[in-house]
Amino acid sequence: MVMAMNAKEYWFRRSQQYHKEMLKYSRYIFNDHLMMVGIIFLGFCAVQYASFINQLIVISPLMIYGLAGCMSGLPFIGALVTLIEEADGYFLGMQVREWKKYFIYSFVYSLWLPFVLNIVILFILSPLLLKFSFITSDKLILLLILVTILKCLDLEKELFSLETAKIKHIIMNIVQAIVTYIIIIASLLSDVRVCLVLVVLLSGLMIAVFYHWYHKESLFNWQRIAVSEKVRQDKWYRFIELFVDTNNCKKTKIHSSVITKVFQRYLSLENDSPSNYLFSRTLTRVDAYNRFFGKFTAMIIICSFGISSVSLYLLFLAICLTIEAIYISSLANYHENHLLMKILNLSTTKTSNTIIRIIIRCLLIQEIICLIVIVKYIFSWIYLLYIVALNIYLLIFVKFFIFKRMNKKR
Repeated sequence: MVMAMNAKEYWFRRSQQYHKEMLKYSRYIFNDHLMMVGIIFLGFCAVQYASFINQLIVISPLMIYGLAGCMSGLPFIGALVTLIEEADGYFLGMQVREWKKYFIYSFVYSLWLPFVLNIVILFILSPLLLKFSFITSDKLILLLILVTILKCLDLEKELFSLETAKIKHIIMNIVQAIVTYIIIIASLLSDVRVCLVLVVLLSGLMIAVFYHWYHKESLFNWQRIAVSEKVRQDKWYRFIELFVDTNNCKKTKIHSSVITKVFQRYLSLENDSPSNYLFSRTLTRVDAYNRFFGKFTAMIIICSFGISSVSLYLLFLAICLTIEAIYISSLANYHENHLLMKILNLSTTKTSNTIIRIIIRCLLIQEIICLIVIVKYIFSWIYLLYIVALNIYLLIFVKFFIFKRMNKKR
């Protein structure tokens, strides 16, 4: 017996369930404290970017090729959201026509977020692009349309890949990346009329490809579709797990090494405290925390080379360390149901004090690493005063704000 399927109803039921789950976690990501720090951080980046644009008098012609490289990555932002499960192929796999209607809803849904991000990124790049005499505001609008069409073609390629072998998918990606770069650089260097011709031609290609896909006979590779969707969702959940435990990703442990043992020993100086050992081990052995520290430190050091003064760098460092302190405080919930916590019957205050000590030690070692780049500036005794002020701020923030926040949540 073949089960009946309504593509529209099936998609909206799946998407509503997915939205509900994402909204559940979004309140942890976009909480008041992190939003406040994020707004300050974005404001800081905006000021630095505006200063860079104003100081940019002589523009190298080679810069346009670098900007074209950045813009050619825009069509690759985001993947096809199918929300497919492996069981779908067994029970409803024969209803190809309904599934094609289902994937049309998936196509439209997958397009809106990349479209918004493309608008934001092009808006950010527009002051830099308009520095070139051959780029006008009309051309920027056409570039936005062109990038959107290229994104549609990218999603159409993924529709075809639902029934192709993996090696073909990889080859298509390589070819698409080369062709995309050529189209973007050609549209940047050419006249507005050439951009308009490219938009018309690619629009016709997009419609023709979509018409061919919809009307041709298809045999979907359901196992591969389910695996691809699982990989896509795992990327989201790994990002969410930087803020809250989702229980949707496999928890991976980092193999113990000399550096890990030394760092864990540094964090758990009080050997008589089992909770101290538990939290410090979690911080050094859980993959999510390790990836966060590594990428965060690298980001701070890389960004420091674009900051012209020590005071601005230390302000930037204070914002980053504030975000890090908020993130480490999630340890309070990581082992909330751990058997050891129940056996020890630890009070909220004692657990919070343990985590506060770990946060302070983490911030100290991170600050030492990040302050190494300060040697590129001309030394002044006023810098020591800035560093003292930074440490006083972090101590007050952790001892009072983070401590109160953890006790309130628990």
